[in-house]
Amino acid sequence: NCQLTFCTDVNQAMTTWKKEFDLADLPDSESYQQYYLGHLERFCYGRHAESFIFGGDIIPILNKILASSNRYDPGSTNSGQQVTMPDVVRVEPPGKTPEDDAANKVTESGADGEDDDEDDSSESPAVGHKVARQMLGSSVFRGVITECKNESFVATFTDGSVVEMSIDEANKARRLFDTEWSKLVVDADVPKAVASSIQVHNAVNSEAQKATRRPILSAEEEKTTEEYEKIFEEEYDGDVPNVLVGLEFPKKKLRMYSESANKNIYIPFWQFVLRRLAERLLEGGTQSPRELLNLEKAESVKLQQG
Repeated sequence: NCQLTFCTDVNQAMTTWKKEFDLADLPDSESYQQYYLGHLERFCYGRHAESFIFGGDIIPILNKILASSNRYDPGSTNSGQQVTMPDVVRVEPPGKTPEDDAANKVTESGADGEDDDEDDSSESPAVGHKVARQMLGSSVFRGVITECKNESFVATFTDGSVVEMSIDEANKARRLFDTEWSKLVVDADVPKAVASSIQVHNAVNSEAQKATRRPILSAEEEKTTEEYEKIFEEEYDGDVPNVLVGLEFPKKKLRMYSESANKNIYIPFWQFVLRRLAERLLEGGTQSPRELLNLEKAESVKLQQG
């Protein structure tokens, strides 16, 4: 608890401010002291804003992630009304140096020579031309024309979908790709070569992929936890990607019933989405990291035994 007093000494005020600044060296989800406003209890929270981003190879389960943002169960009267669309964000790790910026500029200047090879959306569509398609609200998936037949064009997109388009639709898709490319290069400072790519890159390096799985929960904890998302969580010691593009859900909390606490609790929305997603994966029979670890161990023993 703290009591407010009037201060006329500048040095004392600066000392007090420095002490408070150091105490607040915490995430904004954690409190470091409490006070009372009348009879109401209040808390002082940390000064570091936190964001939780869904990144990595999320395209194959994108629909499941979006469906998990629905706070109502499938089949309920409100099930189709509460899907929350995330923002697509670009994240750079802390410690980015001027040398990194210079490297990006070199990469961009090196990619300038590729501009002559970029698709001219004024030309007729052809195999190899890059396209984009808006789906799932504001989400935009990019792809490439892979086949031309008569007056239609077939394009394959990064989410795995294959779409047949008329010439007007193909031209519109090419213009959308150009628009998205410009946003990445001009607004987000993404190198031109990266902005032009339609490849899906795995942010996890090969060494981390070969490492032994390390689930964060013990086998007994997995049987009793109601935090189902932790069943799929593993320790990770790999490198942090230079740039990560992912999904960010709104910073709000939702109420859920906790069996262990025997009452309603509030959890961050990103955690709610992860928990619903984990529940769906478990119900669908998706193997957890521990199950995969046990399977890998069994296969290793079998190989050693010949």
